[in-house]
Amino acid sequence: MEQLLHRPFFMKKNIFLLLILVFPILSFAIAPSVLKNPDADIKSHYADSTRFRVRELSIARHAHAEAQTILKKIKADLGSDLDDEFEDAKMPLTFYVVYDKAKYIGIMLCTKARLPDGFLELFVAYHPTGQVRDVYIQAMQSKDANAFRSKVYREQFRKYGLNRDWEYSEVYPPARLPSAEMLKEHQLFLRAVKYNFLIVKYFYNKFKE
Repeated sequence: MEQLLHRPFFMKKNIFLLLILVFPILSFAIAPSVLKNPDADIKSHYADSTRFRVRELSIARHAHAEAQTILKKIKADLGSDLDDEFEDAKMPLTFYVVYDKAKYIGIMLCTKARLPDGFLELFVAYHPTGQVRDVYIQAMQSKDANAFRSKVYREQFRKYGLNRDWEYSEVYPPARLPSAEMLKEHQLFLRAVKYNFLIVKYFYNKFKE
């Protein structure tokens, strides 16, 4: 009888512990990505910036009747389905709109991607023309994260913009002799950058500065 009386307590305790473990994962997926140190991060990519504003938009909420059309275009250009967790239409997207006084000089947008052993959180900084200014990795769960953060690897993206189609084969992995794991992460990294491009091209440009 004593065991039966205590069992609900232990069951509740176990459920509580499970929620503690699971909730941060769910929160990460649902919450928008934001720069951890926006003043310094934006200044490092836009030296002439004097101010910025934050715009939080979601395709489902702000694209209205065009939401499905936008999603179809993104999927067609990616050549794959969207991730139900990180690329859901309801996912809030945080855009940092950057100015030099009254002059609009660019935006930064974060996209999240799933990796074999975790996740990737990267920002792409754009010129007003849509040309890539830089790719900034805020978080990456990989033993090769430092290689992907290298200047040589990131500079490859600067020749691309929203008005130029590009193939994954045009961007080299961050090592001369990459492991199979690094090659897989490289492909996922490229997809995350391209997804970022497409969000700006098909969605954000409807709210153009």
